[in-house]
Amino acid sequence: MKKLFCYSKAMLTSVAFLFLSLSFSAMAQKPTTAESSSTVRQLHTHSVGVGLGQVFLYGDHDDYGDSGLGVDLFYAYTASYSFDLLINAHYSSHSSGQEKTTLWGTTVNIKGRVLDFDAFSPYLLAGLGFYAPKNRRFVGGNLKDSSGKIGFGFSIGTGADLRLNNRVSMGLMLAYHSPFDISQDNDPEVSGSYLRVLLNAMYTF
Repeated sequence: MKKLFCYSKAMLTSVAFLFLSLSFSAMAQKPTTAESSSTVRQLHTHSVGVGLGQVFLYGDHDDYGDSGLGVDLFYAYTASYSFDLLINAHYSSHSSGQEKTTLWGTTVNIKGRVLDFDAFSPYLLAGLGFYAPKNRRFVGGNLKDSSGKIGFGFSIGTGADLRLNNRVSMGLMLAYHSPFDISQDNDPEVSGSYLRVLLNAMYTF
């Protein structure tokens, strides 16, 4: 598990550096008055959305469940021409025989757009959040549920949005979530990570 944590930490550092470099270079891309109103991003707006896609399990989570579908909810606030605040809540349940992995999480992310090419916007994101993963597993020959403790963790990801009009956008997102290990009283700790590959839709109001 220490090796996985070191790998995750190195990957987080690399992506964060790339995220900052690309996002700061994109801050100068403020639209001019000559641009069409359909391509000018409205600031200080609120958006809500939903995502649906495949969840790939890693680490111990993969031992107790198979990869499957998951659902995400989103809230976004457009703070500038380059950055959004993106809050995510997600859930998925994965079974393998009698064993099971259940994933709950809420993260707060900074979403940095690399560029705006007409209505198409690729981006990077990184954030921190609270996670409550649970495993149903055999411990000492008995099938037991882990306790529903809440732990801390981080998320990193990338994706792209396509604005269909001033209100609606569709997109693709890849988000890697790595909760820190959650200790149990007498049983093995709950550990593992997962990747969510989502199609999402957002509505701005």
